[in-house]
Amino acid sequence: MKKNIGTFLALSVICVFVLMLMYFNISAAYRPVTAPGGKVDSPEALVAALGGDEAAYISDSGVVTYLSDIAVSAPVEIISGEYTISGTGCFMTREDGYKGSFFVINGGKLVLGNEKGANTHPSLTLDGSGEGEALIQTNGGKLDIYTGTLLTGNTGSEKGGAILVSGGNVEIYNAKIENCSADDGGALAVLGGELISYGGDYQNNAAVRGGFAYIGADGSFVAGQSIISYNTAENGGAIYNEGSCTISEIPLSYCKASGKGGAVYNKGEFIMHGGYAAYNAADEAAVIWNSGSAVINASEFTMNEAVNYSTVYNTGSFKQIATNISSNTAFETCCVYNSGDYVLTEGGISSNTAMIRFGGIINDGSFQVDSGSISSNKSKGDCRLGLAVVNRGKIILNDNAFLSFNNDVLMIYGENSKPEVEITNTLTANTPIITLTPARADPVSENGFKTDYHLKEVLVTGELSEVEKLAVTVNGAFKYKINDSGRISWDGIAETDDGKNFTIIVTGVSLIILAAASAFIYVKVSRNRAKKKDISPKLREKDDEDTADSD
Repeated sequence: MKKNIGTFLALSVICVFVLMLMYFNISAAYRPVTAPGGKVDSPEALVAALGGDEAAYISDSGVVTYLSDIAVSAPVEIISGEYTISGTGCFMTREDGYKGSFFVINGGKLVLGNEKGANTHPSLTLDGSGEGEALIQTNGGKLDIYTGTLLTGNTGSEKGGAILVSGGNVEIYNAKIENCSADDGGALAVLGGELISYGGDYQNNAAVRGGFAYIGADGSFVAGQSIISYNTAENGGAIYNEGSCTISEIPLSYCKASGKGGAVYNKGEFIMHGGYAAYNAADEAAVIWNSGSAVINASEFTMNEAVNYSTVYNTGSFKQIATNISSNTAFETCCVYNSGDYVLTEGGISSNTAMIRFGGIINDGSFQVDSGSISSNKSKGDCRLGLAVVNRGKIILNDNAFLSFNNDVLMIYGENSKPEVEITNTLTANTPIITLTPARADPVSENGFKTDYHLKEVLVTGELSEVEKLAVTVNGAFKYKINDSGRISWDGIAETDDGKNFTIIVTGVSLIILAAASAFIYVKVSRNRAKKKDISPKLREKDDEDTADSD
């Protein structure tokens, strides 16, 4: 019995020893090869910088293929030559304590992956796994990144969580960047040079400015048919642009800014063609905060939410062309704010909701409508005026412009505002095309204004040959209209419940309006009557004699 126990214990010790040897051998076998980095001007130098023959080899076609996972301890710096790296499912990570970049391109050309890759099973993964500089930096030369290349996990970078472009040219072909962060540009920062994205999947990145991308004043960014979603920032949940940015056929969705510009914060030149912006959120302007030049063409903004300005805040130049802005929600005020130059052409701003006041637009600048419509916006609060536009600036209506009858324009006159509607062509849309509510600024009142139907200012200018296509909101039982001079004039009793309780009686030179409560209101009607001249005593005597003779 004792002999059997002794044998069992001996065998157990041997098994544990063998398992320990296997564990350490396996661990040693799967430990990443350390890449010493260095300058690269030949394929052999690239293999050496990646860790030598254990890390990679050069195929007959000249492609450098990884044999192992690689831990970078210093940057692999491309200074000349052209190189293609195939990952074969390998990972690049940082050696413990290293916080620099994986690749730095100062010249030549580097290609990561190829067009046969797949993002579902990446062939090459650059994993920052903590704080460090951008995974790839380009100062010159050329960088191409293909499908199946994943850049992920890098946090704490000052500029560009995944890629920092200071010069040169970068082209991305359907690669994937996720879970990266930086102060500027969670995934990408383009300070100079050019970055072009042909497809690509960019999600769950974060920054202070530009959750996905930051484009500096000297940078250029062009993207088409990419996915930009779930990125966050203080300003510019997806994009913060100070340079040149053009995106085409891209969904900007589920991006968020704690400050301004849930999807885009633009101070440069921004162009969006096709695609849509949906389910974005911000404190101000859930889609775009613009102080530069923005052109939105053939796109759609819908289902976005902000505290104020559920889609656009513009102080620069903004062109909305064949684009619909609809079904967005502001928890306080309006859908669009403009104090710059805004042009709406062949599109619409409709069915947007403000939970407190002013459903559609607040205009303090120039707002021009060319063949576009503003309709069916609403407020769920007490203030139901200005549902189309709160105007303290200038509205320009061209041919085919349309504002629905129950979406009025609130004209607020104040110390520094003199609102105006200018008609530059014959209005061909439904009658009436625009309904005005005149008001004066009043800081004491809850909404900051009081309606005033006794304004003598010219509300409407331009071609007024069809003033019947302009209307004024009803003031209780009384009705007003815009006359040929563009001013408000009284137009009688309105056909409202209040108006139906009034009876009009004309007696002599007085117009008597009889209210249901038997109260009388007298409105005197003036007549042109010649005043009597003062007659001297002699003439008066002569007049008396003539009268006596006639008798």
